[in-house]
Amino acid sequence: MDVMSIPKISVLVPTYNYGVFLAEALESIRMQDLDDFEVIISDDASLDNTVEVATRFVQLDSRFHFFRHDKNIGMVENWNWCLARARGTYVQFLFADDFFVRADALSKLSSALDRCSGVGLAVASRYISDTDSRLSLRINDLGRSGIYRGESVVRRCLFRGANLIGEPSVVMFRRALMGRGFDTGFRQAVDLEMWCYLCSSSEIFFIEEPLCAFRRHEAQQTVINARENVGELELYYIFERYSSLLGGKSRSIGSLLYYYATVFGVIKSIRRSRVISSQANLVMAKLESDIPWWAWVPAYLVYRITKQTHSLLRSFRRFLA
Repeated sequence: MDVMSIPKISVLVPTYNYGVFLAEALESIRMQDLDDFEVIISDDASLDNTVEVATRFVQLDSRFHFFRHDKNIGMVENWNWCLARARGTYVQFLFADDFFVRADALSKLSSALDRCSGVGLAVASRYISDTDSRLSLRINDLGRSGIYRGESVVRRCLFRGANLIGEPSVVMFRRALMGRGFDTGFRQAVDLEMWCYLCSSSEIFFIEEPLCAFRRHEAQQTVINARENVGELELYYIFERYSSLLGGKSRSIGSLLYYYATVFGVIKSIRRSRVISSQANLVMAKLESDIPWWAWVPAYLVYRITKQTHSLLRSFRRFLA
């Protein structure tokens, strides 16, 4: 590929002290059957062997580019640093501790975006991996392969209080949709907030075949954040920002009840937090006041029935997998 040409895909690999995993991530990119991509590796001032590993791949493949920050700029800032330097039509993150499990991962995701102009995100299910790269649980929270309306996926995420779309390593999106970077005000739900932003103006193409492995380990930033209860109220802030997509102003009684059930779900998510602050109590009081007295019982029933239905469907899909 010519140095000055625009690559089809920018694969962004932000990393910090993940030298032990980095080679597997980079090799899974290098072995892709689609070759029209650039790889931007951004090291956030690691103290391990990251430089050595990354340099080896840069010497092996001219599509790989390595940058090292002199000072640690932070996780989300590093994501945005990568994003600002992406030149590709499509953007694909691959975190340094994750890896593609199929050689056609990039081609499958990009083909979905090629075929459907109204689709802004191509998403795949993923495996969970341990530190030894053993694949275990397959995660599929959206269902069958196909196109999903963005606003309906946002509703499902807020209703469940979870990122049903997935981590950045399983999402490819159009760079043209990026009117901004990831919101640095978020630490734990930063990817979910970005997916809601993109989904507010586009559709999702979901591929139920797992294309990537998401590695879980104790040094993982999301694990550290969860342990320290970082992002206790982030779901609420996302709800406030994107509540207009939930149909709360609709005159349909069904839409209103689903909206109130979603409010109830956000309250439940905050209550499940290990640390309840005075700010959290104020937020819950505000949310509770949004549900009229007559809607509490039906909203609760909608919440319980819908949640149980989703749980049964997830269990069924895992059984079939």
